[in-house]
Order: sequence, then structure tokens, then C-alpha cells
Amino acid sequence: MQKRGVTAGVEGGINYLGNMFNYKGPMLWMADLRYDPTTKPEAIVQAVDGVIEPLRTKPVDKATLDRALVKLRSNLYDNIGTFSGFGLADLLASFALFDDDPARVNALVGQLKK
Repeated sequence: MQKRGVTAGVEGGINYLGNMFNYKGPMLWMADLRYDPTTKPEAIVQAVDGVIEPLRTKPVDKATLDRALVKLRSNLYDNIGTFSGFGLADLLASFALFDDDPARVNALVGQLKK
């Protein structure tokens, strides 16, 4: 969408108030984007649908999956290192609360690979 000039940037994910690990329960995947107000909303929806549709209908290639794994792992390490160790404490507390297993933090990279 950026290449077509529809948006300046797209952000998305789950749990905007935290990270993907410190919440347990149903989640809504969210996305937001910044665009020129002269762009018609229909054009934006069409561009978003055009990007999402191949993900729904075609297998994702290995290179894309590998790139996604690198991004997920990088995001995990960023979360762990935030605020002088608060990120790690947050994950330990979340896994202790939700799973009674704070040591789960040690298995996350392996779980991402699955």
C-alpha cells in the first residue's frame, strides 16, 4: 500500500496496550494507517483487501515465513529488554499468572518456530 501511495505507514497487531504475550483470552487483530484525507475511503479498503486476500487464499512462501519469524523474535527480544528489564519481569509475571509457568519465557523462541 505504501508503494502505491495510499498510506505513509501501516501498523497493526494485537494488544495495543501491551504485547502479544501479556494477555490471555480472545483478541482482536487491529491495524491503523495514516493516509492523505483526499484519498477516498473505498480506495483504502480496496488496497487493504488486496493485500490481505492472497494471505487468505494462497500458501505463504518459506521466505516470508522466515522473515516473519525474524521479526517476531526481534520483537520478543525488544520486549524483554524494555525499561531496564521491566519487559522480562512483565513476561515472567504474565506466564506465572496465566500458565503457572514463568519459565515459559525460556521456550518462546521455540514456540515461535512452530
